[in-house]
Amino acid sequence: MGNYFRNDRNEMIKFVPSNIESVLEVGCSEGLFGKRLKELGVATVWGVEPNKNAALIAAKNLDYVFAGTFEEAQNTLKNQKFDLVVLNDVLEHFSNPEQVLNKVSHLLVDEGHVVCSIPNVRYAKHLYELLILKDWQYREEGILDNTHLRFFTKKSAINLFEKCGFSVIKSEGLRPLKYYKFFIIDLVTFFCHRDLQFLQFAFVAKKRRI
Repeated sequence: MGNYFRNDRNEMIKFVPSNIESVLEVGCSEGLFGKRLKELGVATVWGVEPNKNAALIAAKNLDYVFAGTFEEAQNTLKNQKFDLVVLNDVLEHFSNPEQVLNKVSHLLVDEGHVVCSIPNVRYAKHLYELLILKDWQYREEGILDNTHLRFFTKKSAINLFEKCGFSVIKSEGLRPLKYYKFFIIDLVTFFCHRDLQFLQFAFVAKKRRI
């Protein structure tokens, strides 16, 4: 099994709001992120993971793991409520991320939170391949992961959350280019396109009160 399923996503821990008691992680892989949350005091962590082998390992780390897709888990989840739903590198794998967020909203307590990371299609290296090399090659991982069905900029991701009844209360770029590599781009764009340097963005969104 590749390192993809063993990534603990430790860089996302700081985005988890305080006083969280119950968490659902969609696409939990081997459950290392949820395991870390439990070590930090979160009482209950559930996971959903379509890869059966990863789900078996995650079941040892979390309180409950559904081995299947998020859609298949709906009957199991429908009577559950969580303080937080985690979607680390998940929304881009769905053909209808709006529908996913609407389902997530129903699983959250009033004013519950979503924490997620989303690849940035405006990443400078990707734009270089697209605009200069005139290429668009899918790969095993990265922005053009061959399992990605949707692509996002920071702005379009925020718009998606807003459309689905969430308020984005924090966003932050992840895995930036080294500044000396980015300086020329930053200079020629008059320092107005800082988002180009980030491979991903992290978001914390809060469910709006109805």
